[in-house]
Amino acid sequence: MAVQSLDRFPFRLARTATPRALASPRRVTGRTLSRVVSPVASVVAADVVALAKRIAPRTPGALSPPLAWKMAAPMHQNPLLTLDALKECGCVLPTEVRSLLDVSLELKARELGVQAFLFWGKFTTTRGYDYYIARAYNGTKRVEGQVVVNPGSKFYYSRDGMNWLDIEPISDETRSRAAMVDEWFTGDPSHVFYVPQPVPEPEAKEETGEDGDQNEEEANEEEPVPLEPWEIKESDVMQCRIDAINAATALAPEGMFVTDPYGNHRPNPAFFVKHPEQLSSYSAPSGNLGAATPGKWGIRHDAFRRLTTIRSFEYPGFFAFYSGVSNTVGNLYFGDGLENKDLGFCAA
Repeated sequence: MAVQSLDRFPFRLARTATPRALASPRRVTGRTLSRVVSPVASVVAADVVALAKRIAPRTPGALSPPLAWKMAAPMHQNPLLTLDALKECGCVLPTEVRSLLDVSLELKARELGVQAFLFWGKFTTTRGYDYYIARAYNGTKRVEGQVVVNPGSKFYYSRDGMNWLDIEPISDETRSRAAMVDEWFTGDPSHVFYVPQPVPEPEAKEETGEDGDQNEEEANEEEPVPLEPWEIKESDVMQCRIDAINAATALAPEGMFVTDPYGNHRPNPAFFVKHPEQLSSYSAPSGNLGAATPGKWGIRHDAFRRLTTIRSFEYPGFFAFYSGVSNTVGNLYFGDGLENKDLGFCAA
């Protein structure tokens, strides 16, 4: 039997198969294709059938997500690549810790069953036992115009880069008290910081009679009794500072993420930064960096390496990068977690 040319395969398929059979992927079967293709193209036909069944809805009437969402790969930052890109900014780890992170992050993600386990940064301590911080990331979605974190997202800390312990979430009351701590971390998660409570104002008493003036003077001389200070654990202060840094420096290029029909945030397959040297190409939770307070952000662009580095002056130690070569992004924080209270004096 003569072998027909493969370049006639699309025309034979379009001429022989019915439009109804080609409209639904589940109607395309091996028998249908065998009647319209040559024996040499049977392997191609089998691949077409497998692809059609894979992208077809699994249940009648169900809508499958657009193919673009399935084809878009997750843009989770690689810790080693991020460290290499930001090493000139001081984000450097010991060699043994880098090797352990490359293994432990992947193992912890599988253990927790989350999308990714990302290296967040490092907190320096007074005793030299630094905290390595990582985040269990399980995606985000938009609900009623607000970005909501999916269940499973949580922060963890490690002392050696291999064993990770969870940081318990804190209440709003504990967060407001922990924000008053302006000391360095000691390196002991069970260490207790003492935060003084505000002294209550004495209640004014109205006195009548001849001795009213004398009673008023005695009341003024009475000093209010100080209250017992609040006890805040170092792990609570750690969570408070992580939340504060994220709320101010969660940086991403404009257009990096899009919302799919189900409300989930997905990487944009067509993502690319057109002007990486401009602050207006990036955004934070507070808005576009181009409209931020002057002196709050700094940017440096290396045209030869096509590498852009952004740093925060509000929280010194936060750095982010964008590579135009690999079209990747990443950010890290290396510092004590304290906010720069003199930012207003640093503005140019």
